[in-house]
Amino acid sequence: MVMCHKLHRWCFVLVVALLGVAAQVGVAQPASRWVVSGGVGAVCYQGDVSELGFGTFRGKTWLMGGSLRYRWNEYLQIGMAAHKGRIRAEDLFFDDPYRQARAFSFATDFTDLALDARFYPLGQHRFMPFTALGVGVIQFQDNAYLLDNTHLPLADLVKIDLEAAYDKRAWMIPVSFGLEWKMMRWLSLESGLQYVFTTTDYLDGVSVSGNPGDKDRYGQVFLKAAFHLGNTADLDKDGIPDWEDACPLKPGTARTQGCPDYDGDGVEDAVDHCPMAPGEAAMQGCPDTDGDGIADPYDRCPVLAGTAETLGCPPQDTDGDGVQDHQDDCPTTKGPPERRGCPAVDTDEDGILDEDDACPEWFGLPLFNGCPDSDGDGIEDIRDACPQTLGYYEKGGCPKWKNDREAVTVLSAQVLFFKAESADINTLPFWTSGSTLASEPLHNTPNKGFADGAGGKTSPAYISQLRARKGEALPDGWWGACFPVSGKRV
Repeated sequence: MVMCHKLHRWCFVLVVALLGVAAQVGVAQPASRWVVSGGVGAVCYQGDVSELGFGTFRGKTWLMGGSLRYRWNEYLQIGMAAHKGRIRAEDLFFDDPYRQARAFSFATDFTDLALDARFYPLGQHRFMPFTALGVGVIQFQDNAYLLDNTHLPLADLVKIDLEAAYDKRAWMIPVSFGLEWKMMRWLSLESGLQYVFTTTDYLDGVSVSGNPGDKDRYGQVFLKAAFHLGNTADLDKDGIPDWEDACPLKPGTARTQGCPDYDGDGVEDAVDHCPMAPGEAAMQGCPDTDGDGIADPYDRCPVLAGTAETLGCPPQDTDGDGVQDHQDDCPTTKGPPERRGCPAVDTDEDGILDEDDACPEWFGLPLFNGCPDSDGDGIEDIRDACPQTLGYYEKGGCPKWKNDREAVTVLSAQVLFFKAESADINTLPFWTSGSTLASEPLHNTPNKGFADGAGGKTSPAYISQLRARKGEALPDGWWGACFPVSGKRV
């Protein structure tokens, strides 16, 4: 009896001493990881003087206890916990006639001490569910009253229990589930359930006269206050201390070490390629709707599973030419594989494919990359000032004339080439015709241009006016109403 009281006293002294040391350590260290808690709990009991199941709270007993824990990281705390309390139960709590006749009762004072590990599966938040598992020892002093039994077959068994010499200490395994509420950076409230499995069947003073094959158990529903010692500053108020917060100035989540995660996918916004849409870490935070391993922003067919080679789309051949679309430069027009699915087109049938033809709509010569030389003077028409008259290179493709009148006559017979949708002339010698035309003011050089009747700045009529002014002449008529022309050559 004296020894039991001594053990209780030493457990209490040990807990107080540890709390004092922890407080000193917490104050001394600028970033302490120590947590001290204390509180009370309502005791439940499961054993020989209770019904089968979880246990009973009918004894209406309480315990008090505390713990000292070291925060290893945001998910794990390791520490020591101690409790002191009483367990009580009676057969008369139950309506079972057998129990009413047996009339066992007991009250046991106990002290337990255990090392445990507490796990926070969601990390550190304002509300943090946790579970804990430990191992320890319980010291108890039972006071069982078994003499009111009226079942004669139990008499010998009761005598055995009353005379039994058993160890008042036993091993225990506590299992806990609870929720922690971080009220302030230095204060939390904890509530939950702890259930303790023991290696003794004499916690209630009853064994062979009860159920000797089933060890006794007890537990508690607890409420505790936890104090976080040391420097636990939290500038961004996200519930994660600054010394654990990778982004101490921006509110974040425990999953991202305190950094912002707007979509809550566990990938911090700074490295999340899709910060507004929940995704997968393997996809740099982007979703993959069709599950083909290609993130939606880079998937041309985000709701159809495809391959990386086809940019996320299912392999297909729209034009049926045997070249799949992702390799087909002309996916809607049939063409041979050697031309990457594009057909061989030669619009002017001059033997030069349009893709290599500088003048794809005019029959031309390979020498001039498919452009024509109508007068055969070796100067392609688009660079020949007199494309219908054999001329000389130094004259820009025009013949050598004797006087200005002859020059005007020859120039009037030519077709002037302008750049597409522009009034810029491709024939350089025309710029010398201004003085020539000026010397023959009575000579009429008509410039006829096709125009749409709208007359806007983007219409062929407007471009024709500009081209007429280039030749220092005015158009003598607009043919747009009768002969509208579309296209780039006007």
